Amino acid sequence: MMPLVLYGCPRVLRISGMVHESLLKQQIFRFVYENEDALTAVAEGQIAGTNQDKRFGKAEIEGVYDGKQPIVQFYWDGIGIAPSSAYFGFYYAPDDKPALMDNVDGVFYPKDADTWEFSDGFGNSGTTIRIVPHWFYYKMWF
Repeated sequence: MMPLVLYGCPRVLRISGMVHESLLKQQIFRFVYENEDALTAVAEGQIAGTNQDKRFGKAEIEGVYDGKQPIVQFYWDGIGIAPSSAYFGFYYAPDDKPALMDNVDGVFYPKDADTWEFSDGFGNSGTTIRIVPHWFYYKMWF
């Protein structure tokens, strides 16, 4: 009986992690759908420098990240312990183009019309998905 428990435990943890990730993604999509207008006002205020709030509901407003385009990034949740962790959130992109977490340089690999995988070239990778125009979900793992 002992080997069954030892061999079964990682599989149970993996399935549990996948369910947790799926729930986080659903929460983020629902949150953006339900609050799109208010979130857009907050994000545009962040870019203009007229809104310095640190939270909007459950989401932590991480602020404006400059790069090829400015984005306003919101942190939702994370799982794991570095160097094996993942972060989840969403961001506002005024020009409606996907960006990497923290707007760092990297490479995008389109999966379909609204989904991209990316890598920053330093072992950090992720996925970004368009939720609605100008709003994107991200999952970044290290």
